[in-house]
Amino acid sequence: MGTYGYTRQHGLTIQQENAIDVLVTGANDTETAERVGVNRVTVSKWRLYDPWFQAELNKRRAELWGSAGRQFQALLPKAIETLGRELTEGENGWKAALEVLRMAGLPLTTFEAGPTDGEQIVDSCVEKRLAANHAERRKHMSDVDRMMADMKSAEPGEFEAEWQACRAEVLAEIEANCTTELD
Repeated sequence: MGTYGYTRQHGLTIQQENAIDVLVTGANDTETAERVGVNRVTVSKWRLYDPWFQAELNKRRAELWGSAGRQFQALLPKAIETLGRELTEGENGWKAALEVLRMAGLPLTTFEAGPTDGEQIVDSCVEKRLAANHAERRKHMSDVDRMMADMKSAEPGEFEAEWQACRAEVLAEIEANCTTELD
């Protein structure tokens, strides 16, 4: 089994669109790969490392969960009425009470699926990387150097250059991580 380069940075391939269709039904990476005609590792890489794939998958999950959440909310009045009757009149009132307590922790709004914009996911990775880089640099500074760095204002464009360099590193890592496996 060989690999070929990952060159797409924007827009999804037909195989990726098909994989998302399968994944939102609850299939795992192996099942999805078999149905789409790619290697399981390819699906895993898309799901774990491709921000545009992640964003579209999150968007589709949010749509699906939003619909399921609305259906769930519509059932709540009947369920609460039934549980209330069971609590006061039923012989298994304790089971109903436990179920109510268990469900009290569930969100009654839409389920969160994650960011739905690939650029937002990339930017979040860049922000985390920059924060980690700054923390690492500060860790090795003396107290005086830290105070001086806090007092110094950034030169115009200094932060932008660091942001762009870090973003280029993150995109290169995404490309390296998303190299797909041939069957």
